[in-house]
Amino acid sequence: MKSKRIGLGILKGMAITLKNALRRPVTTQYPEEKLDVSRRTRGPEFIWDKEQCSGCMTCMRACPQGSIHIQTSGPGVVAAPCSQGCPAGINIPAYLRAIARGEPEEAVAVIREKIPFPIVCGRVCFHPCETKCQRAQIDEPVSIRVMKRYATDHDTGVWRERAKAAPPTGKKVAIIGAGPAGLTTAYYLARLGHAVTVFEALPEPGGMMHYGIPDYRLPKNELKADIDEIRALGVDIRTNTRVESVDKLLEQGYDAVFVALGAHDGMRIGVEGENSPGVMDCAYFLREVSLGKPVEVGERVAIIGGGNAAVDAARTALRLGGKKVVMLYRRTRAEMPANPEEVVAALDENIEIQFLVAPSRISVHEGELWLECIKMQLGAPDESGRRRPEPVKGSEFTLAFDTIIGAIGQRPDIPKELGLPVGRGNVIQAEVNTLATTKKGVFAGGDCVSGPASVIEAIAAGRRAAKSIDLYLGGTGIIDEKLAKPEAKEKPLTRATEDRRIHPPEVSAAERVKGFTEIEESLTEEEAVTEASRCLRCDFAYAVDEFLVDTGHCIFCGLCVESCPRHALFLGTDYEQAKYRRKELVTAKEAVTKTDKSKPSGFARPEVEETLPKQTLLLDRDKEKK
Repeated sequence: MKSKRIGLGILKGMAITLKNALRRPVTTQYPEEKLDVSRRTRGPEFIWDKEQCSGCMTCMRACPQGSIHIQTSGPGVVAAPCSQGCPAGINIPAYLRAIARGEPEEAVAVIREKIPFPIVCGRVCFHPCETKCQRAQIDEPVSIRVMKRYATDHDTGVWRERAKAAPPTGKKVAIIGAGPAGLTTAYYLARLGHAVTVFEALPEPGGMMHYGIPDYRLPKNELKADIDEIRALGVDIRTNTRVESVDKLLEQGYDAVFVALGAHDGMRIGVEGENSPGVMDCAYFLREVSLGKPVEVGERVAIIGGGNAAVDAARTALRLGGKKVVMLYRRTRAEMPANPEEVVAALDENIEIQFLVAPSRISVHEGELWLECIKMQLGAPDESGRRRPEPVKGSEFTLAFDTIIGAIGQRPDIPKELGLPVGRGNVIQAEVNTLATTKKGVFAGGDCVSGPASVIEAIAAGRRAAKSIDLYLGGTGIIDEKLAKPEAKEKPLTRATEDRRIHPPEVSAAERVKGFTEIEESLTEEEAVTEASRCLRCDFAYAVDEFLVDTGHCIFCGLCVESCPRHALFLGTDYEQAKYRRKELVTAKEAVTKTDKSKPSGFARPEVEETLPKQTLLLDRDKEKK
């Protein structure tokens, strides 16, 4: 009887198999299921992003099923995402490869092809390039700024041997302001053969690089080294010389004028009592310290604001003898415009930050500054996209300080005698691309046009100005140089290193608050080579002519997703694919290309998994129905 039951079971099983062999496979679209069951983190759909793919074939080699086939042609060179994120367009992968080869001097040559301030940028650039670094898809972005610092610390000056200055053109250019925008313009115009004179109202050139960035971040001798290279080209920098009329400069025989006054005028806090003794703006405070003047702050110091200048003012006040330094910011830490690493450094130095607090009144009582504040709460987003801070009624409180420093922003101080149109924020109005003003032969750029910005953004403005002014003077407008030696033939990366991001050593918080000694130290050669080797070489790519995926053999293990150094592959959450015909199982790139409708799964991506809807399987659904 037992054998009969077994035989009958086999026959019934075969019957069911034959019956279902002619049916189409049953699938379900999991996001549509409403049952509250465990979330599925492995997608059933293979998706390929052709924009990210470099044709390196890493995924093909990683597939244990041999389900991926790639055919390429090339290679070619494209602009890497990091270079696209750099306002000056520095060829970042090229200089990282130079460091990885043990040639930091060649890295400096690559950097100097685009900017005349590599030493400065290696220390204070806010590195927007790192936000575009594709290495972040694997672990953390490459320490691009730190690599620039390492390269300049080991520069041999080989780039000077390849630099070529054009013969004199007989044209004269006047530049008002010796900040990063003005000096960058002077550098490139001098390279093109024009005679350049820079007029600076303050005792030393450098603008906010000199008078707004403390020595613990940018030592003055390092800034001077970059400026000396500009002077070496014959640029005449006249300090303690204030210019208020562009017409007089044109009358003196200058063929063009570039206005780069910067934004040195600190904005008022806007509360009653801000003119009291002991209350000052951040720009004035940092400038006085940079000029070497004695600045007494007392033991209790308040900083109003949350930007980089506010952090610099707080850390400077601490070094001048402040025992209790408090930053007051009206939003939360997530909205602070200051660089996150600067905020961390301030906290490490025991600077207190009070969030969701705004000043409402300042008064003087027996030699103390009483700062009346009110607590804030975040409301709807404002024009900046950040949630608008709103006062909480009845939450007023008072704090006592010896000094109050307002760091809520800066604006340009544009003399009326210049005769240039000024717009909102007291900025000069100039054409966006050419930086030309309404006055013939007069151009303007940098912070006096854009408002307060970063050093690298000011350098980018200086490059645009140099191109436009050279064209105006009858030149080609070509300022790009080739200072680095040609690279040997390189290939796209086929396997990313597993090394984690290396952070530079720093002077301990206990020691660094005792003075203005530079905090950050340089990497060792071994550390620099290791860090530079983390670059994914996003500027090299093969043209992908054929990309085939055998979804019949693919088990959706995700090894290809994990191995891809450029995050060009991911699994999706749409319908499962199941077919009986062998030819239909091999899917061409057109069928797996990423589209706006493609939805990534949470496989190996916990940040995506958290956003996915609840999903279930057919088997679990049937159990629930019963």
